Amino acid sequence: MKKTIFAFGVSVCFLLSLVIPSGCFYDNEEDLYGVASCDTTALSYKSDIVPILNAYCYTCHVPNSGQAGATVFNTYAQLDPLVPNVVIRINDPISPMPPTTAVPLPDCERQKIKAWINAGALDN
Repeated sequence: MKKTIFAFGVSVCFLLSLVIPSGCFYDNEEDLYGVASCDTTALSYKSDIVPILNAYCYTCHVPNSGQAGATVFNTYAQLDPLVPNVVIRINDPISPMPPTTAVPLPDCERQKIKAWINAGALDN
């Protein structure tokens, strides 16, 4: 009986020694995966900006979206006159686009839009 209890106690201690140290890591995402880079060079409207618009903007900013008062800009021609206000709207501290009820626009995407606009907002 004593041997069984001793063997059980050793087994429990062994299992705990395997489990407990795994919870003692202080690694963060940056240490584990490095700093994610955001390439804002040589941006193209079609290959870099349109995918961002598809993912974050066209839910509301296309014809017949059902969003009352939403400005439509599902083409470059419709977006071009709005370009001066785009950076302001995506960085607005009170009412940023997309609205807080939608998926927030990641910082890298904000940087890409700003860099594309600063480079002349070309239809390329």
